[in-house]
Amino acid sequence: MLIIPAINLLGDKVVWLRQGDPARSTVYSDDPVAVARQFVELGARRLYVHDLDSRAGGSLPHLDAATRIAIETGVEVQFASALADDAALQDALARPFTQIVLRADYVVGTPFLGDALGGSGVARLVVRLDVRDGNVTIETPGRAGVVDPVVLARELVDAGAPRLIYSDLNRDGMLGGPNYAGLRALLRMVDAPVMVSGGIAHADHIRNLDRLGVEAAIVGKALYTGDLSLRGHLDDHGHWR
Repeated sequence: MLIIPAINLLGDKVVWLRQGDPARSTVYSDDPVAVARQFVELGARRLYVHDLDSRAGGSLPHLDAATRIAIETGVEVQFASALADDAALQDALARPFTQIVLRADYVVGTPFLGDALGGSGVARLVVRLDVRDGNVTIETPGRAGVVDPVVLARELVDAGAPRLIYSDLNRDGMLGGPNYAGLRALLRMVDAPVMVSGGIAHADHIRNLDRLGVEAAIVGKALYTGDLSLRGHLDDHGHWR
């Protein structure tokens, strides 16, 4: 299973959030490229770079920083943000990113999502489901409300989403382990690759996710605190040995 270190960018600094809350952030570095290089030196071959300052329909303040990370490290980069319009998507697709991550809460129920999943760049798209208290909260005018993540995942895959990220915000930054029950329910019902984030802190968590058939684990806080080390555990392709 692929291990993807996460680099969250907020105010030009690398941070981690507790339960997805920007007001509960911890700063780890003011040099995102240096952090990226450290992960690559430890064997990572893909990085997850999240622009936490982005806003739906607005600018992507850290798009250039993510681009520098991709160019200067030479590894694959997933760029995640709140982008929700075609101009921003085309700008991101023109950058050297392997994948562009769309947040379901900002795009479900919009014409943009259908256009994106029907466009030429669809193979590089990933849709992330941010699950809190068992549901995904959609914030778009066309679909405002809470949705069961399994129902939403099936809807997205049926609409053409090539892969998903299951992100449990209650567990994000808490180091207590992934939401296995919620993940199993989703995996049983969708026929698409699924990546996971939230709560991953130990090698046992990674092995359990691998046994479930997860495509990749996105790991953040545990790598910064030292609870999980990549040293000697990744093969030449960035997969957990």
